[in-house]
Amino acid sequence: MNANLTATTKALGDLAAHATPTLAAQTLATQTLATQTLESLVSSGQNQAEKIGGQVLRSYGEITALNQRNLEALVASSTVVVKGAEEASRSLRTFARASLEQTASAGKAMLAIRSFHDLVDLQTRFAKTRMDACLAETSALTQLGVKTTYDAIAPLKAQVSAAVEKAIRPAVS
Repeated sequence: MNANLTATTKALGDLAAHATPTLAAQTLATQTLATQTLESLVSSGQNQAEKIGGQVLRSYGEITALNQRNLEALVASSTVVVKGAEEASRSLRTFARASLEQTASAGKAMLAIRSFHDLVDLQTRFAKTRMDACLAETSALTQLGVKTTYDAIAPLKAQVSAAVEKAIRPAVS
């Protein structure tokens, strides 16, 4: 039994001696392959991250530019509204001043009237004149409001149209 054990041990030793260089070579080849695969995965991940990062930065830049254009359109629109309000304020101030002057003039004329019939006639003319002036002023203010509204909407409409066109263009391409 001792001889069998010695022979088996020697056979296993010989097998191990011959197998060790092959096993070492296979292990080295496996390690090399694993290292190459890992390096490839890392490189691929870095490339994807750079690609995605570039897309994110481009998207961020596009969003920033869009927000800038939106703000510019809003400022342009607000400027038109402010100018329209200033013009309406000037018009109303002029109308109020003229109305006050005409009312004072009519009041003085009423004090000089000697008959009731003349007083009614003067009051009727004054009321008609004031009503016509009010209607004319209302019409002018309405026209100014419509013009201001259209002019104020124009930059916003242009920006919305440009943004929609830009959004649709990539989808159509």
